Amino acid sequence: MEFGYDHVHFVCRDVPAMAEYFERVFGAESLSFDPDLKGAPNAVLRLGPVRLFVRGVRPGESPDAAAPGLVEGLDHFGLAVEDV
Repeated sequence: MEFGYDHVHFVCRDVPAMAEYFERVFGAESLSFDPDLKGAPNAVLRLGPVRLFVRGVRPGESPDAAAPGLVEGLDHFGLAVEDV
């Protein structure tokens, strides 16, 4: 089965700063910004063929049970496949 990367999803406390970092350092293109998408700011960028989703921490969001000190960072990456 062939696959590609659809997106990489990050969670952080300062979405505009993280988006600006990817633009400045890696030349990512800003596609959209929503200051309140489901309770948190959200930015979408394109870096080559991959989209980067950067989401803010939501009010009352709990840290990961396996690593209580980590609520920020890489959340997941999404794969694109022909058929599921």
